[in-house]
Amino acid sequence: MIPRIGKEYNDISKTPIPHVTVTLPDKSSMAVWHCVIDGPIGTPYAGGKFVLQLDFSDNYPFKSPKIKFLTKIYHPNIRQENGEICDQLIKDQWKPTMTARSVVNTLVKLIENPDLESPIEQEIAKELKENKKAYKTKAAEYTKKYATGK
Repeated sequence: MIPRIGKEYNDISKTPIPHVTVTLPDKSSMAVWHCVIDGPIGTPYAGGKFVLQLDFSDNYPFKSPKIKFLTKIYHPNIRQENGEICDQLIKDQWKPTMTARSVVNTLVKLIENPDLESPIEQEIAKELKENKKAYKTKAAEYTKKYATGK
């Protein structure tokens, strides 16, 4: 696990993913990463910086990393109380050939385009389907409150 994840970390460091910063919160371990994803322009998350934790310590690459949003976000695929994402988005489709880069890219796309087929927050998904304007307003309020430092 460590040689592969070290290689993947170095790859992302040398060729960064646009609008994403990856760091190691504990410089002595490659097993846990922090990713900061800039809220995509044109979404209610624009202007925000969303911090996520990716934990590769549980048998990676044979098991997907554990992913948790550390920044609160109003999103149908991210659990409000603890920042977990819907398992179907990463864990259920995981293959050992997938990489950390593919996981981070999936998370960026998830912020841009919520997946209404597998919401973890049913009420937020319902609001997005039935009243998109209200959803965008509330998501923008959360972004300003929790992801901009203002």
